[in-house]
Amino acid sequence: MRKISNILFLLLTLFCTALMTACGDPDITEPTTVLSLSDLPGKSIGVLKDSQADLAASVLEDPASDQAPAVVVRYKKLDDAVKDLKKAKLDCVILDSFSAAQYYMENGKLAVLEDAFSWQEYSICLNNSSSWLQEEINRVLALMDEDGTLQRIHEKYADGMPSEEESMEMEVYEGEQVLRVLTGSDRYPYVYTTSEGQLAGIEVDIAREICHRLDYELILEEMDMENIFREVAAGEAEMGIAALSPEMDPTGECIFTDSYSFASQQVLIRNIRK
Repeated sequence: MRKISNILFLLLTLFCTALMTACGDPDITEPTTVLSLSDLPGKSIGVLKDSQADLAASVLEDPASDQAPAVVVRYKKLDDAVKDLKKAKLDCVILDSFSAAQYYMENGKLAVLEDAFSWQEYSICLNNSSSWLQEEINRVLALMDEDGTLQRIHEKYADGMPSEEESMEMEVYEGEQVLRVLTGSDRYPYVYTTSEGQLAGIEVDIAREICHRLDYELILEEMDMENIFREVAAGEAEMGIAALSPEMDPTGECIFTDSYSFASQQVLIRNIRK
């Protein structure tokens, strides 16, 4: 999707200059051990469990060459991985480009390597008997791309967390039928919980817009990645939207829509040289 990729390339220019002037968190005192992608073998790397970054980083655990294997530490919450990076319990964290930008903007003593570790397109997973729904969602996604809705949703979160009012500005739509949609958690800006305990984020907005255009009432639930695939494959939920791709599906029993976002996996480091 050209419009989405253009947004993300613009976003990358905001933060993908590694090792900028240090400022921010006074508790970060340990220098970085990672200055380029070539430094990753043998390092301790934090990732969000079952995420695209987890899948991408797993190749470093058993390298085909004579390089030292990396230690990939899998976290249920991305915030916990970043906290361990700050404490020098990790050498780096691999995470989605939007999330990397957010952590960088919040803390000048964190930096992002310029080169992307990997690139992925994010799609919605559906039960393999729901090809009719796949066609309908693909139609809506194409219209949302054409009329600029997808671009506006991404831009809404590109400059930092919106206010509570902006996060919840989309009204809950009561449609003729109910669509149970599963999403992840703690993955700003794709999905996060507001101070009032409401789910918000890019994927929440996209799910709401899809349901509105297809005349469905949205029932949105948080769930870990592995169970999202299992619930959808078993027909317990109609769809899952959580920065997913076909290669992540452990069941092999889901089908996927066209992509709604295109992002890189970036390497977050402590912004202090030796």
